[in-house]
Amino acid sequence: GLYEVDYEGVILGKGKKITDLPMIVGSGWSSRPERIKLVMRILHAAEELELSFSKIEMDNKGAMVGYLKNGPMIYLGESPHLAYLSYLPLVLAAKGSKG
Repeated sequence: GLYEVDYEGVILGKGKKITDLPMIVGSGWSSRPERIKLVMRILHAAEELELSFSKIEMDNKGAMVGYLKNGPMIYLGESPHLAYLSYLPLVLAAKGSKG
C-alpha cells in the first residue's frame, strides 16, 4: 500500500489510492532526487488548495509542467525566459501563509 509521509520521510498514515496520484513522466527523474522532493512539496501544497494534477512532466533539462485534472497546464519551475510567469510554489506558499 501507499503511505503519506512528511518531508523527512516519517510515515503519517495510510495514503491515497494509487489511482488518485498523478502520473509523473519524463527523463532524468532518477538522477534528480531534488526534483522529486520538489514535486512532492508542490503536490502537498496544491492539495491544500484543492488542486489536483493528473500528470507532471519533466523534460531532459529539468523543466517541469503540471497538468491540472480540469485541463490547464502550469509551469512548475523557474527559468529566465519565463520570468513573467508566476512561479507556482511561491504562489502556493504565499497563499498558505495568508491562510
